[in-house]
Amino acid sequence: MAFSSDHIQRVVREMARFWQHERTRINAQIGRTGMRARNVGLGSSFSEQKIAARKETKFKRWMGGKTSRDIELIEAVCRFIAIEYHDGRIPFEEADAVANLLWEYESAYMTERITPPILWDVYTAFDAGEYHRSKDQSDDPVVEFTNPAIARIVSRLNVA
Repeated sequence: MAFSSDHIQRVVREMARFWQHERTRINAQIGRTGMRARNVGLGSSFSEQKIAARKETKFKRWMGGKTSRDIELIEAVCRFIAIEYHDGRIPFEEADAVANLLWEYESAYMTERITPPILWDVYTAFDAGEYHRSKDQSDDPVVEFTNPAIARIVSRLNVA
């Protein structure tokens, strides 16, 4: 049974909002505590300790309960964010956030370790756009790495 387009879009919106909300909370905590950090992602030990319970509850709601259905939804969401990003309908930050959350969910919460190939492809495509390679940061990793990788993924999906 396929997931509806509306369901997939709702999951993507909720994941992106959750990611942004948690990053805002983490940055506020860093500011209050005086910690010095260049970039604290949701996967860091500092943030992980603070949001693990909220995250697990959200994942269970987003993904359902059966691992096989989880895999179907992960694949559907990966296809959706790849196509929507490629077509310019969602920004890099939103697609990257969703890819990160999907990867984290698959890594931490799924009982069966079956990584859908599209998840790896989408996750690594967006991950490649997260950091500069040149010391002066004059490169554009999204343009150089993410965009071509996503274009290859979308072309494999045979999307008209």
